[in-house]
Amino acid sequence: MGAPILTAAQMRWCDRQMAQRGLADGLALMQRAGESLAAAAERLAPASCCFVVLAGPGNNGGDAFVAARLLHEAGRRVRLLNLTPIESMRGEALQHAELALAAGVPAFTTSDLSDDSLLELFGRCGLLVDGLFGTGLSRPLSGEAARLISLFNRSDTPVLSVDLPSGLDADSGRVLGTAVRADWTLPIAADKWGQWLGEGHDHVGELLQPADIGMEPGLLRESFATVPAAHHCSGMRLGSENIAAAFSDRSPAAHKNRFGHLRIYGGSKGYSGAPILAARGAFAAGCGLVSVTVPGDVWPVAAASMPEAMVHAEGEVDLAGIDALAIGPGWSTRSLPFMQKLIASDLPLLLDATALMLLADRHDLGELVAQRDAAVVLTPHPGEAARLLGISNRAVQADRIAAVVELARRFNAIVLLKGAGTLIANPAGEVALCPFGNNRLAVAGSGDVLAGMVGALLARGVDPLPAAQAAVALHALAGEGEWFMASGLAEAVHRLRLREGWR
Repeated sequence: MGAPILTAAQMRWCDRQMAQRGLADGLALMQRAGESLAAAAERLAPASCCFVVLAGPGNNGGDAFVAARLLHEAGRRVRLLNLTPIESMRGEALQHAELALAAGVPAFTTSDLSDDSLLELFGRCGLLVDGLFGTGLSRPLSGEAARLISLFNRSDTPVLSVDLPSGLDADSGRVLGTAVRADWTLPIAADKWGQWLGEGHDHVGELLQPADIGMEPGLLRESFATVPAAHHCSGMRLGSENIAAAFSDRSPAAHKNRFGHLRIYGGSKGYSGAPILAARGAFAAGCGLVSVTVPGDVWPVAAASMPEAMVHAEGEVDLAGIDALAIGPGWSTRSLPFMQKLIASDLPLLLDATALMLLADRHDLGELVAQRDAAVVLTPHPGEAARLLGISNRAVQADRIAAVVELARRFNAIVLLKGAGTLIANPAGEVALCPFGNNRLAVAGSGDVLAGMVGALLARGVDPLPAAQAAVALHALAGEGEWFMASGLAEAVHRLRLREGWR
């Protein structure tokens, strides 16, 4: 379920396994990658335009040589720029470089050309193909490579990068000195973490579907167990199939009690709308019944805001008939006694907003959460994650995978770390990334809607990991549609569910 995301080490292991198992050697894999690159270049470029292909000394360069040769053989005008002299190359990349030259591809070494000559050449072509560096890059770029990337980025010509924009770290998305700003990036075999993390967002442009070079999904996933990453064991990119898996067909005879009863605890003076937005999110995700419990001083406002929900003033905790709990949206820290009792229940539990603040401030609460037998889902944004971990916001953002996995392990919970490319992790170190959404989701109330959606799926009996994955993906995908404020986002979620048949 979901598409694998690999580290550089996992990708290298897969390459070796293809050869050792007699499936394809390096030369054949490079040929397949180059075929996919050439096809993408032709699809993206204007008809009959000229291509400029930049080739580095490694595997990405080999892919670029194959693509240049195939484009030339197809009758397209190609100029091949090589970062290093051909005679300095080695292995399969050298073999494909020699094949390209033998086919008559016009080739030049970049150091022989001035800045003005390169910019003029770039300006005359319809597409630049960046095959300088890929997953093997581990040091900051300088010298001729940095000069070329600077000229690439100064040009107005669209850029297609192979696997990664040159200059990005394949695992972290960190810029190693300088990096190409691509318009499109073609992953080879599978996504890489650096395409999604750190500064990768600002450099990859549109991420195309990975090039099929003959690696079966089973082999890609086998790399997770064989070559674990520093903080996690596996990674995947969520897709619409993760949403569909959380929703079952509704029987014509179904009634509201079949779709769960969620109780939301939240609200305080100035924040009375938060639990109501969570309730809207819960209904949008198909919850059958939603109860909202708020402090007495905000009960009149909350009760008048949403007639569909059952709104109660805080009092004795009575969880009869409740299937799951969502606590924290807009809550007051004075509600700590209620939180202690709710954690002690045996119901699936979502902790959001103020509940996370209380969890960070009270070590005893953290121990209670970690010892629960029933499901727990935490929904921090980076600032809340930093407070829970006792580190800075910058440290969380510098290594989001490490942060989300540490939280999952520390609290024995499913954790979703919100932000661009929301991450969902479980205590075993399985990490999923949400590829959907946009910066319009950075608005007050968006997180409250998401909390209600996760709570709804827990109440409907969905296991916590797929519930969190489906809710995040559905919320983000709906966020790409038409809506204004967070209450409209809940409506967008509902419309998307109906259109796609996710009942």
